[in-house]
Amino acid sequence: LTDTLVRVIKVIDVNEKPTVKDIEKDVDENLKNGTVVAEVEAFDPDTIHKTEFAQLTYAITTPDMPFDMNGNKVVVTDSSKLDFETNPKFEFYVKVTNCEYDSKGKLVAGAACLEDSAKVVLNLVDVNEKPDIKCIEGDNDCNGPFSIAENSKTGTPIHAFAITDVDAVDQGKLTVTLTDKNGRNAGELFDVSLNTAKTEATVVVKDSAKLNYEAVDSIYTVVLTVTDKDGLTDTLVRVIKVIDVNEKP
Repeated sequence: LTDTLVRVIKVIDVNEKPTVKDIEKDVDENLKNGTVVAEVEAFDPDTIHKTEFAQLTYAITTPDMPFDMNGNKVVVTDSSKLDFETNPKFEFYVKVTNCEYDSKGKLVAGAACLEDSAKVVLNLVDVNEKPDIKCIEGDNDCNGPFSIAENSKTGTPIHAFAITDVDAVDQGKLTVTLTDKNGRNAGELFDVSLNTAKTEATVVVKDSAKLNYEAVDSIYTVVLTVTDKDGLTDTLVRVIKVIDVNEKP
């Protein structure tokens, strides 16, 4: 003999914590602000009640990082800090949070938010950066104009400038040329001499015999161009005055 009883049991869906994968990748240095450098891959097991349980938010929890989150994307916010020579690697954590919402998308008061974190490692890749030609520190006369007496000896220095390159592989391999901005004959009168370490470029007299006030222009505008091994350049423009001196009859 038997008897039966029928009842209904409901399985209630509850919010479950998301999981997120760690990331390590290479990215170029000097990327512009707004550039996406990584995407955080997160998984939420709540695939049925997505409105209530599967709204994920992303936040970088490590302070002082030059990045921010746009959804699940890591974007650059301070490109000046993406400098291989200063800091070749960034390590930080991204927190993925899943809170509980009602069917209308409103946050449920008092409900616990669930979270997981991913470690993100971004290795900066060194890219070639242009060299720099500039005033030597403390040089108050750097802007010119500069003066040189006619008939000055070949090799007489007129003025020196610093040449630098943040790329270590380019240090000591820079070249500097002098040209006439106005297409005249400055290149026949003046040249550039580098020190042994190739950290300074000095404008010098190229040919004393040609530096004759009565036969050349009295003012020249020259362009100094520093070039690295890959052809990147920087320029500096200065004025040189040729000074007339008394000559014997």
